[in-house]
Amino acid sequence: MAINLLPQNLQKAQKHHNYKLISVSLSLVLLISLVATTAGLFAYRYTVTKQYQSIDKQASDLVAQIDTKKTEEWYLRSITQKSKTAREFIDKRINYDQIIERLVQSVGDTMTIGDLSLKDDGTLILSGSTEKLSQLATYLKNLAEDTDTFAKPQITGLRFSDKDYTYGFDISIKLASETKEGNN
Repeated sequence: MAINLLPQNLQKAQKHHNYKLISVSLSLVLLISLVATTAGLFAYRYTVTKQYQSIDKQASDLVAQIDTKKTEEWYLRSITQKSKTAREFIDKRINYDQIIERLVQSVGDTMTIGDLSLKDDGTLILSGSTEKLSQLATYLKNLAEDTDTFAKPQITGLRFSDKDYTYGFDISIKLASETKEGNN
């Protein structure tokens, strides 16, 4: 045991000073801990805020991309519908070059075609003249046999000309594609 030779009041003052020193040291350690904890919390809050802002920006970008994709999808659907309509129109169109070629193929030597017209209902009216009725009959037979192009060819008018001894004729011909579409 140590003997303290200091007077009693100095001993109390020294103890009091030691308590103050311990108290100040403890307060300082607590203050540093509090500052460190507060700084850590602020750093964490800053990091979380930055992450939230980053995620919010990504979400906004994704919403903008979705809106763009919706617009693109609408355009694609519109183009698809228009191309489908165009395809249907092309499939249903009548190839008049082919029709005229088929009409002219079996024209006889003494036969001429003077007029060709198309009615609103898709019926062709063919007018012409021939010197021989047999050529007209053969022509009509050839048209009737071409069922891919023509349907129901029939003579709607026949005239005899005393001037040049020819027969004028009118033939009504339904187009096979028109006949098939009318039956559907």
